[in-house]
Amino acid sequence: MIKKNFKFTMIFTLIILIVFISINSTAMANDSKTNLDNSNTVHPSDIFIPDKDKLDLVSKKITVEEFLAKYPEVSKMKENDKKSILNKNSILNKQSNMNISYSTPSIYNALKNSFEFVYGYYGGSQMWFEGNDDFIAQTGCGAVAACNVMAYHARNFGRPLLYPYPSYNYYYFCEDIWNMFYGYMEGPTLLGGMERGVIGYANVRGVSGYGYSDVDCWSSTSSTFTNLVDLIKKSIDGNNPVLVLIGPIYGFNDYVTKFEDHWVTVTSYKYQDGKYYISFSSWGECYEFPVELGDLVKNRLFVDAVAFYK
Repeated sequence: MIKKNFKFTMIFTLIILIVFISINSTAMANDSKTNLDNSNTVHPSDIFIPDKDKLDLVSKKITVEEFLAKYPEVSKMKENDKKSILNKNSILNKQSNMNISYSTPSIYNALKNSFEFVYGYYGGSQMWFEGNDDFIAQTGCGAVAACNVMAYHARNFGRPLLYPYPSYNYYYFCEDIWNMFYGYMEGPTLLGGMERGVIGYANVRGVSGYGYSDVDCWSSTSSTFTNLVDLIKKSIDGNNPVLVLIGPIYGFNDYVTKFEDHWVTVTSYKYQDGKYYISFSSWGECYEFPVELGDLVKNRLFVDAVAFYK
């Protein structure tokens, strides 16, 4: 009788323990998920724009013209950018007429480790989902960029729990992107959603203590542009990828139109003649110095960046 009661007690205790762990895990996952449209995270920025309006802009639910009509102060900042371009060109022309030339030393730095997680690709690609999950194929760039960073940290920073799969291949990486997109970011995302999603992802996988540095830059003439450059430079110098959200095209220009409303993962930079250029992973390819940061900010409504660290 004592043995039977003991056995019954052990089974009952085990059932209670399993239920407790299940409830706790579910709560932890729910705490780590984010409500992207209902939160407004404050970042170092030139102007405060509610996340919903900014997400509507990036998702093309509203036009650039409609957005600028609602926030005329953004137009003023962009006009200042235009004036800075004209002033700079005027100064350069004067120097040219005076036969004055100058050049600054070229500085280059890149991540120290490989960015090839799937053979033949430089980082992940949302286009892997084309024909199977077109929502991710069209809007999953943020989830791909987040998984790039987590995989890089897992493989190179001694944090294997951040990539809980037996090998780096196409199928496992696609599963990771799918989980990040639907489980942690809940679709297309901005800075706040990216930050909460990545940290939630890490917490659920048992890697706590993640922090981040970010910037929301709307003008190349503001202090946030300096913050943007510093964030990219310091992160790459520290062997840490940077996630950059390239915003909508501003005005009528043809400056690298391929990159608009799109997350990329910066892997290197160079400094030459007073300008910073960046290389990055996008669509599974390496784009080597296609943009200069100052010109990019001038020709987009905004450029955001975030780096994660522990």
